[in-house]
Amino acid sequence: MSLNKIHVHAALTNALNEKYKEMRASLAETDDSLSADAKSTAGDKHETGRAMAQLEREKIGGFIQQHEQLMALAQRLDSTLVTPTIRLGSLVKTSNGWYYISVGFGRILADDTAIFCISPAAPLVAALFGMKAGNQLLWQGKPISIETVD
Repeated sequence: MSLNKIHVHAALTNALNEKYKEMRASLAETDDSLSADAKSTAGDKHETGRAMAQLEREKIGGFIQQHEQLMALAQRLDSTLVTPTIRLGSLVKTSNGWYYISVGFGRILADDTAIFCISPAAPLVAALFGMKAGNQLLWQGKPISIETVD
């Protein structure tokens, strides 16, 4: 079975957007918690709870900022570009599974197939870069065959 890279890219974009919505909802819940704490008058216990909520808000804010960078990188990928060698934006079928060289997001589903979205900085991708369909490599003691590059 051959996957359509445009569908894979759309599935990644949808997954990134869903994760973003979840993070924003979590941030809104934390903000609501901070607002509710502002009305409390429980003294030291109140201050500790408020500080913990503020730390959680900052942590979520950092995750959102990182995620926005992933979304921006994904938007810059040209899902219509096809090259014979593995590079940023390639959809690669190997004997080990499908990989979309894009952003480090993990597993998504596209056309009912599991695809791993991995960053070009990942060690496996560094080993795959520049290879073509029909090439093989030894990765962590196991042979991997490159079946297709799109």
